[in-house]
Amino acid sequence: MPRTRKPPAAPPPPSDVVETEPEDAVEEEVEPDADEVAAVEVEEEDDDEDDDEDDEPVVDVAGGVIAAVDDDLVDEIEVEVVKPVVAVRPAGRPSPGRPPGAKEEPDPPFYVGERIRLTQNTRPRTGALLGDYPVGAEGRVETVLSMTCILRFDLAPDTKEVVAFQCIESIDDEAMARRAERDALKAAEAAAQAPA
Repeated sequence: MPRTRKPPAAPPPPSDVVETEPEDAVEEEVEPDADEVAAVEVEEEDDDEDDDEDDEPVVDVAGGVIAAVDDDLVDEIEVEVVKPVVAVRPAGRPSPGRPPGAKEEPDPPFYVGERIRLTQNTRPRTGALLGDYPVGAEGRVETVLSMTCILRFDLAPDTKEVVAFQCIESIDDEAMARRAERDALKAAEAAAQAPA
């Protein structure tokens, strides 16, 4: 919502009574004497001459300020060296993503490009229809997600549908053979890792 500016406050109405200060309270401007002005200018000139001299030691003061020090005071000044405070590094946090002890997610039951058949044309959680596709409609897997696939059915090749794994089955013999080999290898690995 845009903000609107408030109109400036109106000045107070003029009053008929004019307040005046007593005459003794009025301060007069006093012009400085020429001697005082000359003394200030001389002091400023002396400061400029001091900056040109290289014989005065320079001390680094905290906060990055550099000050010139008289030779008489150098013997009396004790310089305290303070080490800069180093920020403590925070404890390492685990990297984002899956924790190391997380259960391994199973391999997806379908491969990209695999031919499938629709076994159920309603969505499992909502019961809504999956478009106009009858049970038994065939299609091809485009993308495999964690619990669903993105499919293109042969009846409407220009339309993509998101379908749960439990609503489809594979009709691709090659993919089923690869899946059987994968399952056999996993079983052999699990048997080799199991204690005797």
